[in-house]
Amino acid sequence: MAQPCPNFDDISAALHTMSTEIPKMANLEVRIQGMETHQRQMENIVNEIHAQQERMENVVNEIHARQERMHLEMLHNFEILGKKLSAISNQAIGSLPLSSAEIATLIEEEVDVILSELLLPTDGTVAMKKEMVREELM
Repeated sequence: MAQPCPNFDDISAALHTMSTEIPKMANLEVRIQGMETHQRQMENIVNEIHAQQERMENVVNEIHARQERMHLEMLHNFEILGKKLSAISNQAIGSLPLSSAEIATLIEEEVDVILSELLLPTDGTVAMKKEMVREELM
């Protein structure tokens, strides 16, 4: 059986293509280095994005903590204000005592006025009434 004859035109074309492509392979190393540089730049960008995300999370957490503290402070202030407003007229109760020492100096009629404004009972001893005022206002 006879062996097929090689196609010298195809071999010639292949060798011609190789001869034109081999010089281009000298740029291959430069292209590889360029791709490696690009990869490092992308990794740096991704790392910077992660760092910025972490900083943003810290800022959001700080804002949340501050909001929570402000909310608690406002609730506390509203509670104090609510104790100093008359339950009857929703107006500030005049001349409220600011300390235990001031409560101790009140006469029974003044204590009764404050208790009435707070819708609390006015019966009992003066000492008991003053203690109720202390509990409500302090």
